Amino acid sequence: MKLSAISRQRQLFSVLALDDVVDLANILSLDLNLVDNLAFLTQVLNLLLELSQEVSGIVVDPIYSLPLLGNKAHQAGAIIRLEQHQEPDIQALPQLFPNFSLMEIKNNYALAKLAINYQAHEEQALAKKQLLAEIRNYSQDIQIDFLLKLNANFDNEEVLLSSVQELWRFADILVLDNINDPLLAATISSELDIPWLLSADYRQKLTYTQFKDSFRLAMENGARGFYLGNFLWQELAQFRQNDQEFDWSGLENFVRTQLRDQIIELNRIAEELVLEPFG
Repeated sequence: MKLSAISRQRQLFSVLALDDVVDLANILSLDLNLVDNLAFLTQVLNLLLELSQEVSGIVVDPIYSLPLLGNKAHQAGAIIRLEQHQEPDIQALPQLFPNFSLMEIKNNYALAKLAINYQAHEEQALAKKQLLAEIRNYSQDIQIDFLLKLNANFDNEEVLLSSVQELWRFADILVLDNINDPLLAATISSELDIPWLLSADYRQKLTYTQFKDSFRLAMENGARGFYLGNFLWQELAQFRQNDQEFDWSGLENFVRTQLRDQIIELNRIAEELVLEPFG
């Protein structure tokens, strides 16, 4: 599948990431080794999939959320995660899911996605670029587009820009965290011949208002939309009660009102501030 499958009018992108299932489980304090917790997680994922009505693309992982893909809104395109769920390690090479290939992503009418920690000139830089080149070459051969997410572990803005310059040619669309300076956003946009999206991670402990301000800035300086997952889910922890039960009605209401309204607002901001169509 191509980028057009996950974009809206004026080449805008609003992507909801349901592939960070381990993060979601941590936020909800769920031990995924317990069968009952897996069943509840599936229930939560199905609830979050209701938000697909407001976005242009959904990211799923091959284990937990891919089986639910048929429940997404029709207009939301599919993106499938390549990297396994593993403990964050800035230096580590991403490990891909075994027995799940790019061809299977194509057969699911989806795009491919990989998140990576990368810093220009790091010890593992060559190995990581070789991995990206292999993914890029094969995805082009079978005609599916590739989304690359660079995690926000950069020492400084200079390293970030160098890393973007080194890696963007391996992807069809780029996702970046924590871009909150107008000059930096404009510089990134000028360096790229592909669209980029703004993301945030719940570990950054940003409020929605803080992200919204950064998103406005990014859109004013060339970004093409947002990519959000665990950042949105961080407030779901409040629905875990003292007896360890969940306030399900409260959780449902929160997702269907506050989270939905936030996504609608971000879409509106993007439509108001987007520059001329990309390319």
